Amino acid sequence: MKNHQLNLLAFLLVIAVVSVGCTQGSSLAWRRNVASNVASDVISDVISDAEPASIDRIATSQPVMERPAIEESPAVVAPTTFVRVASEPESLRPTLVTLPSDGDLTELVRTATGPVLLDFYADWCGPCRVQGKILHDLEETAAEHNTTIIKINVDEHQQIAQQLQVSSLPTLVMIRDGEIVQRQSGIMRKPRLEDWMR
Repeated sequence: MKNHQLNLLAFLLVIAVVSVGCTQGSSLAWRRNVASNVASDVISDVISDAEPASIDRIATSQPVMERPAIEESPAVVAPTTFVRVASEPESLRPTLVTLPSDGDLTELVRTATGPVLLDFYADWCGPCRVQGKILHDLEETAAEHNTTIIKINVDEHQQIAQQLQVSSLPTLVMIRDGEIVQRQSGIMRKPRLEDWMR
């Protein structure tokens, strides 16, 4: 009989612990207290043997403690922001562009935010290729000085070449505030071009 009661006691302890549940770390001590209260009542009934413990008596003798209600917090909605992060790179305007065959040079010069360097060239011109490489090497310097370099193919833009009196290739023309400030025909080296961009 005692084995049967001890088995019943173990079963009831398991039920007591499981029925309380495990939802928060802070309720662990509370569950232990409930389980030990139930266990002590059952043990005292078994030891006193005055009245055998029954499932009905245990269930009614110890008040069932309700698990504390967990308040559900309303869903947190992150605010939507339309502010650009400072570390995002801005779209940079290219410093070296080739005027398309249907391009508008006047518009490019007008919308430039700084000085404009025009490079008149032709695909068949050997010195023009040397000058083109020098200009490509100076793209970073042009960006530092906010200078836009526009390459103009004289075969595609004969009218522009005539208006600006370009008679030999390569020819470089520097424009500041809409005015031609410097001009040179022939290959110009990096140091002189850097001086023009300052």
